[in-house]
Amino acid sequence: MSAPTKSKIDNIETYSPDFKAAQEFFTSFEPDVSEDKLLLNLKTRDVEPSKQSYTKYKVEFNWDGKQELEIEGEKHDRKYSAEICMRILLVQEKKYCIQFTKVKGNAREFHLAV
Repeated sequence: MSAPTKSKIDNIETYSPDFKAAQEFFTSFEPDVSEDKLLLNLKTRDVEPSKQSYTKYKVEFNWDGKQELEIEGEKHDRKYSAEICMRILLVQEKKYCIQFTKVKGNAREFHLAV
């Protein structure tokens, strides 16, 4: 699939404080830079996006990890998986919200991942 010639910034969705995501933060970085940094970070961790929009700032990916637990003095590794959606939304001119929401998996595993 080839990328469109129209810029994603022309289609950026607007942030709504009425819908508060589980994890979000605000930045003045340009959305293209933020998205590229996220994709690079995922690539360095051998994580491929499961879905990526070519018209909006939206990327979905599966995050697999492990948590070290101690049960009755013995250490155990517990594997977990969460499907996460990252979106970049316009708050106001030159201010953006980077939002992470759980697509699949339980809430505890989502919070371990982000």
